[in-house]
Amino acid sequence: MIRPRSPGPLLMAVALGTLAVTALVDFVIWPLVLSRESAERVNVLAALTGFVGAVVVSISVSGVLARRLDRSVAARLEHSDRERRRLLTDLAHEIRTPVSVLDGYLEAVQDGVVEPDAATLAVLRAQTTRLARLTDDLQSVSHAEEGALDLRPTAVDVPELLEAAAAAARRGYADRGVELRVRVAPAARRPLVADRHRLDQVLANLLSNALRHSDPGGTVELGADAAPHRRVRIRVADNGDGIAPHHLESIFERFYRTDIARDRDHGGSGVGLTISRAIVLAHDGHMWVESEGEGRGAVFAFTLPAP
Repeated sequence: MIRPRSPGPLLMAVALGTLAVTALVDFVIWPLVLSRESAERVNVLAALTGFVGAVVVSISVSGVLARRLDRSVAARLEHSDRERRRLLTDLAHEIRTPVSVLDGYLEAVQDGVVEPDAATLAVLRAQTTRLARLTDDLQSVSHAEEGALDLRPTAVDVPELLEAAAAAARRGYADRGVELRVRVAPAARRPLVADRHRLDQVLANLLSNALRHSDPGGTVELGADAAPHRRVRIRVADNGDGIAPHHLESIFERFYRTDIARDRDHGGSGVGLTISRAIVLAHDGHMWVESEGEGRGAVFAFTLPAP
């Protein structure tokens, strides 16, 4: 059964405005016209005609705009619904992959097919870490949107921060055949006052993102140097997929994926970059991305105060 479409709020406003103009003409302006002398009546009628004409034109234009806005709202709602469905699919994929690996290995160990040696435990550990990071990201996005992102600042040594992040990521890089380098400029070797766990989260997300967009044989550099106004700049640079110019402004939006990411199904929860920027902003920092285009790599960088 086809239900009649309810009018949008702007169309309702136009209809009410039309009724108001009609009432104004019938009960206020027209009696005023009849009460005046002939010469004045002509002037009043001329003014009234111009006024009503302007109102009619305004209502017509408003009607066209309202119809266009209604279509625009419908298109945005449809796009939002598509994004919601895509999000659920992506999240299901992200969760299913490590769970399937865990289930397969545990079943193999239980059946005696695989011995619970160091290599097996390393695989299981990597998958549980992946699930934990996904959970952290989703929870952090929720807290950031509510303005309740919890920070526990401590003194953070920049070289040690970067080396620890690289050490945690190296196995995944080695498995994919991507080289990971660390370079810390002497001017950046000074402590930050920040939440160490949150910075670990930011670097894990940026390194994971760079790895997903790098081909075997590629190189990723994790570096730090000094920035103006007593700040330290930390960056993750890769020579992978790159980012088209029209994607740069939206890359930090929740669940946003570039054309290459969609075509190549790189995975990812879609919130890693979003929460990374939120964490940096909560530290009075700034995060941005640079890329010369598709196939030319990308640099994700952020600055933090270094008192």
